[in-house]
Amino acid sequence: MKYYGKKNTPERLSQAEELILSVSIDEELRTRLAVVGYSETHFTHVHELLDAAKRLETNQQVQLGKQTAATNTLVARTQSMRLKFISDRKITRHVLKNNQALAEELRIHIKTKKGREALIRQMTHFYEEVIIYEALMRELAEEYNLTIELFRIRLEDVNRLMQAIQAQQYQKGVFRTATQERREAMQQLDAWMSRFIKMARLVFYGEEEKLRKLHIHSRPRNAPKSEE
Repeated sequence: MKYYGKKNTPERLSQAEELILSVSIDEELRTRLAVVGYSETHFTHVHELLDAAKRLETNQQVQLGKQTAATNTLVARTQSMRLKFISDRKITRHVLKNNQALAEELRIHIKTKKGREALIRQMTHFYEEVIIYEALMRELAEEYNLTIELFRIRLEDVNRLMQAIQAQQYQKGVFRTATQERREAMQQLDAWMSRFIKMARLVFYGEEEKLRKLHIHSRPRNAPKSEE
């Protein structure tokens, strides 16, 4: 078994909950702990710390799920839009193989950008500009079924991609806040648990059964004190 300080967050929450329950149902434990200052008030306080930490742990996990979903949506939309854009540019470049001036004006001679924001600017410029040229659009529509309506839908897709970026950035911020709040709550709970475990080892020194009831390891004599 691991010492409290070596456990992950759910495990530490579980140990704190088990400890509080053990004390609440064992009168002898309560009596002996009260002698060294651990009264009912102290356990009411740690119960409040535990409830807050559990609530914030749950919230942090919920926000992690939302951030993951937002990231997955962003990645999927980016990949889908990039493939459509590459195809549309390739076809347009082929149509304009004898019109280098217009090809350069539409910037289809430039490689597709890798960065997401640069890609969005590149796509926006292309779709906004290409629909201006009627002759080009007629040829694209007749030969390749790339219509003005389709390119306008592409622009809407670009806007949705920008919205997906904003949503992902927002969820990242919410998750960071939730993580910080959880961390602060756990620091308070951990500090209480660390002090209590040290005191319980002194109070119940040599009484392995009592320590087991509190879900506390008896420490080997030569073990470093930093393990709790």
